[in-house]
Amino acid sequence: MIAPKEIKSLIIEAFTDDVHPAYGQIATVNQEGRARVRTVHLHYIKQVDAIVFNTHIQSRKWEELSDNPYVSGCYFDLFRSIQFRFEAKVQLIAPKNHEHTSLLDLLWLKMREEVRRAYWLDSLNKSIRDSLPKNISLHQRAPNLGSMICMPYQWHIYETPAEDFTKGKATLYTQKNGRWQTQKVDLLHY
Repeated sequence: MIAPKEIKSLIIEAFTDDVHPAYGQIATVNQEGRARVRTVHLHYIKQVDAIVFNTHIQSRKWEELSDNPYVSGCYFDLFRSIQFRFEAKVQLIAPKNHEHTSLLDLLWLKMREEVRRAYWLDSLNKSIRDSLPKNISLHQRAPNLGSMICMPYQWHIYETPAEDFTKGKATLYTQKNGRWQTQKVDLLHY
């Protein structure tokens, strides 16, 4: 289960909002043990009941998650004044993974058109500024797209009213032995 029932609908709402897309930060750990952070477009996908993001299969992100399949993520939903932090185990979905073809196709179409164009040009060993050959459709997935299925085992939810930070609340949800445990935590010290 991606999240406890108390917050699952909130997570689904925030991570499926096409009007206010969930661009958040994901941290991985490199081979030297150092954290690397980058911005990704996070999606809740019902088909796998998980948070998912795309990446290039030759990226450092892909390499680092192949070695150490865990992430920390953070998304501040400015529209709802809620910060979603999570820790998750990640499953890498390679382009040739036939079990997840429909998932990869769905995620491909969620990418902005200019990003899909860049993936195709890269797969053809062309500059991302080149023109796309006429025989390539942006509706067809490029062969260098991979996706990450994030299965959170911890959520840290900060509800922070814009008008008064001190009226906010923070709750930690941790999954242990298949069950979610809830703990109220201090706004400043956790």
